[in-house]
Amino acid sequence: GDIQVESRPGEGALFTIYLPLVKEGMPYARSAPAKAPAGHPKGVVLLVEDDEPMRRVTNRMLSGAGYTIAEAADGKAALKFLAGGSPVALVITNLIMPEMDGMELSKEVLRKYPGVKILFISDYADREENLAGALGPESAYLSKPFGPDALLNKINELMRPA
Repeated sequence: GDIQVESRPGEGALFTIYLPLVKEGMPYARSAPAKAPAGHPKGVVLLVEDDEPMRRVTNRMLSGAGYTIAEAADGKAALKFLAGGSPVALVITNLIMPEMDGMELSKEVLRKYPGVKILFISDYADREENLAGALGPESAYLSKPFGPDALLNKINELMRPA
């Protein structure tokens, strides 16, 4: 592709973006799509994400792999869902959310529901290094943006028996 920029003082700027036409799909090799792990614990994947479009896209990725999904827009709604008694195998939570962030939520989840796996997601790339000491065997981290293969592979790693 190409980007052309024209700028005149007092008149603003004009950006012209040229992108190549792709007729045959993605121009890179793809591996076989990941699937839900065959022997993962029964239960629901609870997706906790305050950004509605991101929650919707992630739900599609997980549903397409055969997971049963429950959604919560924040940590408090997630705890309310968990208190309802539905068996949850995995909580996928955004790290940065208003009122109750993902770390606070995970501490509460692991205290009340030991054994539940937690996958943290965030669009702050530096979070993985900061979380290295905080993540235990029940937790993992995935940086946004991610595609279906990266998400499902990370879940497979986390759900694999120790």
